[in-house]
Amino acid sequence: MRAPFKVCRECGEPKSASCDVFCLRLGKVTRLCRECGKILSTQYHREHKEELARKQHEHYRQNSAAILARQKQRRDANLEHDRELARIRWSRNLEKNHAQQAVYREQHRDECAERSRAWRLANPERFAARVNEWHRRHPEVHKASANRRRALISKAPGSHSADDISAQYARQKGKCYWRNVNPECAVSLNDGYHVDHVVPLSKGGSNGPENLVLACPTCNMQKQATHPMDFAGILF
Repeated sequence: MRAPFKVCRECGEPKSASCDVFCLRLGKVTRLCRECGKILSTQYHREHKEELARKQHEHYRQNSAAILARQKQRRDANLEHDRELARIRWSRNLEKNHAQQAVYREQHRDECAERSRAWRLANPERFAARVNEWHRRHPEVHKASANRRRALISKAPGSHSADDISAQYARQKGKCYWRNVNPECAVSLNDGYHVDHVVPLSKGGSNGPENLVLACPTCNMQKQATHPMDFAGILF
C-alpha cells in the first residue's frame, strides 16, 4: 500500500505525510514541511530578534534557579564527555587559543597573577604534580634553567638554551659523552641525563653551548667539578 501524501502549504510540493517530512504541532502532522518550517523560523527570528531576546531574558530572570539547577545536573551527568569535547575543540584551534590567552594575560596581568597565586596556595599537591610532569616532559628546558642559576652564582660567562641541549643530544646520538672514558658508564641517555660543563663553572668554564656535553648520571656524579683531564686520569 502506498504511503499517503500531503501538499506543503508553503512550497506546494506533494510529500510523504510523515513526521520525518512534515512539522508536528500538538502531536499532529501539519501541512508545513520541515524544510519550509526551517526557512520560516529563521526569517521570523531575524525579523523579531530584539523581541525574542527580551522574552528570553525575562524567562531566564523568572526561572533562573530552575535553569541553573538543570544546567548543573546536566554538567554533573556528562562531566567527562564535556571535558573531552572541550579538549578536542581546544586542540583544533590551538594557535588561535594561545594567541587569545596571551592577549588576555597582557591586559589582565595583575588579576591573572593573583588568581594563579590563590590557586597554587589552595592546591599545593596538584601544583607540585603539574610542575613535576612539566619538567618530565621538558627536561632540556628545566636543565637549561638550572644551569643559568648556577652560572649566575658562579658569575660564569656565556649562556645556552633548551634548543642547544636538544642539538647536543642529537650530536651525541643519545649516548653519554664520557662513554669511552668511564668503564662504569651507562652509555645510553634514554633513561635520563645530566648537562655537564666540560670545564666546570667553578674552574672558569663557560655556560655557553661550546662547553656543554650530556653525560649519564653515573659519569656526571663521578666527574663532579673536576677538570676533564683530571677526570680521565683518575679513571685510568
